[in-house]
Amino acid sequence: MMTPAELKTLREAVGLSVPDLAELASVQERTVRYWESGRNQVPPDVEALVLGIDQQLDALAAQVMTVVREQIAAHGGQPEDIVLLRYRENADLWHFRPDFKPLPTTTHGALLARCRAALADLHVKTRIVYMEPQAYGQWLDGRKDSEALRSEWAALQG
Repeated sequence: MMTPAELKTLREAVGLSVPDLAELASVQERTVRYWESGRNQVPPDVEALVLGIDQQLDALAAQVMTVVREQIAAHGGQPEDIVLLRYRENADLWHFRPDFKPLPTTTHGALLARCRAALADLHVKTRIVYMEPQAYGQWLDGRKDSEALRSEWAALQG
């Protein structure tokens, strides 16, 4: 059984606000506050929800690390700086990363923080830049969006 402190700690670690968790769990915000204060027990489905998001972020960060390790092996050394994209709006995140829906940009930010920390352990420098959909769309100039093109665009940003 998850303790109130564990729920709050994990909720924050996965980038969810109280309103975010309330929406995902289909409850009122005060219910989340009751869980975190210990007034009410954390339901098993909410525990599973938050743990599942944490595991999803771990898996996505591991995928990034696999790609970086492959780049290191292929190039016989450290890769260039890695540039990670941060989204300002949920709608933009969900457009470019539909796998994140219905999670908020703050959860994506938590993923970026995990990636940045793991990359630092490999002595790989990272930059995080905001996705600017309008500028990106102009830069695409009719090309079909892809993860590779987003990465290429991000690397060009200051």
